[in-house]
Amino acid sequence: MSWQNKELCYYWRYEGDRVSDKLIIYFSITGKTKHAALRLKEILQADILEIKPQTPYTSDDLDRYNKESRTILENNNSKIRPKICELTINVNDYTDIYIGYPIWWDYAPKVINTFIESVNLIGKKIHLFCTSESTAIKVSKGKLAHTYPMLSFVNAKRITEYDTTRDIERWVNTDKSN
Repeated sequence: MSWQNKELCYYWRYEGDRVSDKLIIYFSITGKTKHAALRLKEILQADILEIKPQTPYTSDDLDRYNKESRTILENNNSKIRPKICELTINVNDYTDIYIGYPIWWDYAPKVINTFIESVNLIGKKIHLFCTSESTAIKVSKGKLAHTYPMLSFVNAKRITEYDTTRDIERWVNTDKSN
């Protein structure tokens, strides 16, 4: 059975009791985006949730030189939506949603599309953050805004290991003025 034919299931990890009207949702494979999400959680005092794909990604899936790797196939097919595990929190309880992900070939992984399409984010302020050593978030944000024109995407930021807490706070405070 190929990875595209697996059964749909959802899995979410909710860390702690609800403490905020802000929710950080992130997808991470190598741990860089998780680290950025945890830094943001401390600054915002927000709730946090990890998106888990139903079928975890392997190192072979991430091979950007293999034209048959899972990430290449997903990236090249706009209709693919990798299955994610169950949502255990109601996003309707939050006004601000921070969505974090690694950049893959200028775009958000399709797991992010799966999440967006599985919940109602209309009326929410959506803040995007990504992790990448060199790729900016501008193209990714533009693609998501084009794909989901009914949603309100506010400022986005690429968070690197070199960003200080102050850098992230400045971005968060810029978002508050929108």
